[in-house]
Amino acid sequence: MHGILYLILKTEGPLQEKLRRWARCTIPFYLVCFILLHVITIFTCPQIRAVLPQRWWILGPILLLSLLFSWNIWRQTRRANAGWAFVSSCLSILTLMLLVGAAMYPNIVFSVPPTAYSLNIYNGTSTDKTLLFMFYVALIGVPLVLIYTICIYYVFQGKVKLTEESY
Repeated sequence: MHGILYLILKTEGPLQEKLRRWARCTIPFYLVCFILLHVITIFTCPQIRAVLPQRWWILGPILLLSLLFSWNIWRQTRRANAGWAFVSSCLSILTLMLLVGAAMYPNIVFSVPPTAYSLNIYNGTSTDKTLLFMFYVALIGVPLVLIYTICIYYVFQGKVKLTEESY
């Protein structure tokens, strides 16, 4: 669904109309999967169910925002606002990641059955030497990735034009 919304922004004409029809099918499927994911998670993951009463003040607003963004995808698509539908889809993905992080904190991976062996932010950290090395790698790598990304977005800016030479 997210990819289709992006392609709607990048195309025009008959291909864009075909993508709009696909979006009308995938968005309701996404919304159903979105709700099922939350219901199944609450009923099948005891570690997350255990923290709900303690963290309702952070999990509730994030879930509400996620629901609103997800609903807005459908709403903006119905209004033919593909740009805002795509932005809502991005925000929906972001809030889902925030929700997972807030629900699992401080754990990263739950251990089953003994929860004492779960991987968390305390026992999953690297040594100071490794962190320093990765800092320097990131200091060099992140600007290179940003420059590359900016160049790619500049080269491929605008809508895709389908002509006789297209394949």
